[in-house]
Amino acid sequence: MANNPRRTTKRLYFISLGVYAVSFLLPAVLNPSPSESFGLVEMWGWQAAAMSIATPMIVILGPSNFGYVAAAGLIATGYRRAAIASSVAALLSMAYCGIILGPRPGDGPFRYPGGHLGPGYYAWLAAGVMMFVCGVRAYREARASHDSEVLSFGRL
Repeated sequence: MANNPRRTTKRLYFISLGVYAVSFLLPAVLNPSPSESFGLVEMWGWQAAAMSIATPMIVILGPSNFGYVAAAGLIATGYRRAAIASSVAALLSMAYCGIILGPRPGDGPFRYPGGHLGPGYYAWLAAGVMMFVCGVRAYREARASHDSEVLSFGRL
């Protein structure tokens, strides 16, 4: 464990943002039966993100990206409880994205647990989990520093 927990939380925060950004450059959905005309990648991360904000899908899949971005902003501005709630909504939506695209067995070289979900999806999901953990850590650190201030001034 690091000597400075706040530094660890900041590092986790920026790693989460980096993994989130990289997830848009990776394949999100793999083609279960690749062909020469269509290829191995069915949908890239940036295409999946654009699809999630399309009109009919925004109600179901919109919280995944909007919730993540909101959680990142809320943590940075100090609204830790709201950030935790926002990241939970994002994680639930992210998980639902993987469930709604039911597993299809791939006959290509990639056989991920979801069948056709690519590394971009798992990086995206990992970024969401890291942001949730970051929100919880930031909340605990704020409470610990508040408790130590209360103890130091004798207001119990």
